[in-house]
Amino acid sequence: MNSVISYYVDYYFWQYKNGNFSQFVWNSGWSAELNKIIEEGLKKMKSKDHLELFLEQCAKAESLEEGELRKYLEGQYFGPNKTRDFLKNDSFYSLEENLTALHSEWLRQHPDLKVLSVEDMFSELEIIVGHEIER
Repeated sequence: MNSVISYYVDYYFWQYKNGNFSQFVWNSGWSAELNKIIEEGLKKMKSKDHLELFLEQCAKAESLEEGELRKYLEGQYFGPNKTRDFLKNDSFYSLEENLTALHSEWLRQHPDLKVLSVEDMFSELEIIVGHEIER
């Protein structure tokens, strides 16, 4: 499960960084399950500022009038879009907390971390797939 958490925290980070919270909402399809995974990951990574912003933005998305979020997700992202504009919050870009560093430290401290050479990675994969991998 921690690999899923890592993936989706990274997904959230890059969606926000490249296009703001509105892009994350639109591209992710706004999933309560996904949002819980991201929230859990931010907590595990000991993020305070990013977690606070994420929860604030989630509440903002949830505050949309009935049907507005569905209409947003089914519509076009670009062009005039009041819902997209409402969901944007540029404070992400001025947060001093370095989520990449927190994420990296969390991964480095993970009890299941196994650092391997490239050759050893192939050997491990061969055990998993049950046959030799052409190199």
